Amino acid sequence: MRFDKKEIETILNNAEQILINQPALASMNLKDVIDTLDSTKEMIRDRWGVAALLVVKSIERWDLPDLVEQLSLVESGDLTCEYVGYLLQTRYGIDMEALLLEADKQNKFDSIVKYVEPNLMFLTKIKQQYISPFLQMLENHIDSNVYYSVVNNYAESIAACDAFLTTTNSLGELKGRVQYDLIFHLGRAWYCKDSTEANRTMECFMEHKSIWSKKAAINFLGNSLDSDKTTFELHFFKIEEMILQDDELWLQIIAVFVKYVMLYSEEADTDHFYGKVMEYLKRLPTDSTKAKCNFLATIRFEKEVPQDIQDVFQAIILNPFENNQCPLQILDHILYRQNKNNSFDNTMKHMLEIFRINGYCYRYTAFFNGLSMIVNELSKNSEKVFRAALKYMLTNDIPQVLFGLGWLMIIGVIYNKETNDLKFSNNQLIRILKASLYCSVDNLKICNIAFQLLDFLDGAPEKYIDFCRMMHIEVIRKRCLRFQNST
Repeated sequence: MRFDKKEIETILNNAEQILINQPALASMNLKDVIDTLDSTKEMIRDRWGVAALLVVKSIERWDLPDLVEQLSLVESGDLTCEYVGYLLQTRYGIDMEALLLEADKQNKFDSIVKYVEPNLMFLTKIKQQYISPFLQMLENHIDSNVYYSVVNNYAESIAACDAFLTTTNSLGELKGRVQYDLIFHLGRAWYCKDSTEANRTMECFMEHKSIWSKKAAINFLGNSLDSDKTTFELHFFKIEEMILQDDELWLQIIAVFVKYVMLYSEEADTDHFYGKVMEYLKRLPTDSTKAKCNFLATIRFEKEVPQDIQDVFQAIILNPFENNQCPLQILDHILYRQNKNNSFDNTMKHMLEIFRINGYCYRYTAFFNGLSMIVNELSKNSEKVFRAALKYMLTNDIPQVLFGLGWLMIIGVIYNKETNDLKFSNNQLIRILKASLYCSVDNLKICNIAFQLLDFLDGAPEKYIDFCRMMHIEVIRKRCLRFQNST
């Protein structure tokens, strides 16, 4: 998608010149045009503009039903469609909303949305008659992979045209997710443009009965915190009322409370409302998995968080998530970012707590796969991880043993100048090998580990070899015998 109108105009102007210089292109099909112009860097960029001009020149009937029919038959890349939509909008006065509404009537939404979606951000006027029908139409396409970009680009133009009030007046009380999503995208821009007007709208939403309006009000309160906390504190009693009204509203409020603490933690000692906000957040460790996940999602991309938020996070991971719904992907981001500030030991401690409390002992592969970012990061210090893995495996605590085994299966055995001081008895190595044999299905890796562990044996290897023989690990036994004969 091109975000710069000047760049698009340059591409289209270049394309017009190319068609003047190479008139034969006009008689070729679009695929051949694209292939023919696949030469210089500039041509690779401009060829899509040429294709778009040819598509527009081929249009014979300009009423919307026929236009949709003709555009749905075009076979070319997304950039061709993007530039065709731009040309239709800027040079032929075709309303993008009207075009997509007509396409939906003909069950051709998927064929036409690629012309409309990237160009919604270039609307120069928001026509009130399209707002409600357009959003109502999108209700049927919430699962489309372009849904969010359509809503976001439409919101961009509403903000650019300063049509905030036009939009909210047209919608009134919010009736569904699409309307809410649009207002959600408008919130930040509206507060930057006119916070007083945005606050008045927030208060209207707050008085509405629909849950979508109340959710919009909560989102606006969150946006208000970027400038100051006055609006938030003025309406705090309303927030508490909403918490009691509906669990879904509480789930939405969590992010606003976290933002309040993130922005104003330095005023904790003198701020009455700060203490009340923290009272709610401290309930999260024993709250529902959804509530915990909302909290975690809010801090997911934060590089640094106040100690109060850190304390809530640590309390959350000390409590199990419901029905094995541990949000590993979210936790992965948090642990990865916190690792930049935390010590290796703290990160491993947090991982072990999540592993133990959420019952990953016999699902350790799923656990480590779910935390791929932090696993890859810690694995860069493979010697340190190897030491920790063996230490865990030699404890009497089953979760620690299997947590260590998971790490050992990931990094294997590390023997170099950093680890050659490690020495273990026959019994200790047998114990490590037993855990590998009984709790892993990767036979090749187990064989390699069994042989390589000999480098850390303190004493004669006969007992270790006998164990391998007893377990019928023929490959391991032969390798161990070769090792014994060479010493």
